[in-house]
This record gives sequence, C-alpha cells and structure tokens, in this order.
Amino acid sequence: MSISNQGPELLDNLAQHIASELANADIAPDKAELIGCIIADRISLEWGGQLVYVPKDHAARTSKMHQQIWEEFKGRNYPELARKYNLSLPWVYAVIKRMQKQHIKRIQPDLFDDYNFNAE
Repeated sequence: MSISNQGPELLDNLAQHIASELANADIAPDKAELIGCIIADRISLEWGGQLVYVPKDHAARTSKMHQQIWEEFKGRNYPELARKYNLSLPWVYAVIKRMQKQHIKRIQPDLFDDYNFNAE
C-alpha cells in the first residue's frame, strides 16, 4: 500500500509521520506504512469535513511555555513574546490574562472563601 496515493495532502502527511515514528520504534517499514494509512483513514472517517483545531504543543509543554511567557512579560512586550513563541498576539494576551488571574488567586485569598452564606 503506497502512502502517496492515499488522499489529501494533510492525511498523506499524517500517514507518513505515523509510519516514520513507528519505523523509529522498530516496527517493520511496510507494517509501519500500513498502520500509518489505517490511522489516517480512521481520522478521515471520524473528523472528515470538519474544521479541527490541532494545538501546536502538548499540554505540559504548553503549561511550561505559559509560565515562561508570564515570567518574561514586562507589561508591554506582547508582540515580542508572540514572535518569540510563534503565537498570535491575541493568544499571548489570553495567556497573560490567564496567568495573571492564577497569580492573583495565589497571592490574594478570596474574601468570601470562609464565609458561610447559609448561617442564620
């Protein structure tokens, strides 16, 4: 089964990457190629025709990157951080906002955390 005749470029590329990773894990190249095609076909069946967002990174790496962005944030260097981390400017704004909320929550307890509203 040849990967190059398996469909649209995205699925073809996905199948090639899967086959390459499997081959690196000592799976026979012909078997790795077949598995790559099967997985690409399955993805096509499951999500074909839909707009699917694929995050650039794994959650743990993203969390680490968000922490690094927060540590490097100087108040007005949003564009610099966007370029450095290859992110959109709105995404950097969202990261800073999220990290700022987490920071405030850590250093400033909620006034109503210990208050019992049902007490008579």
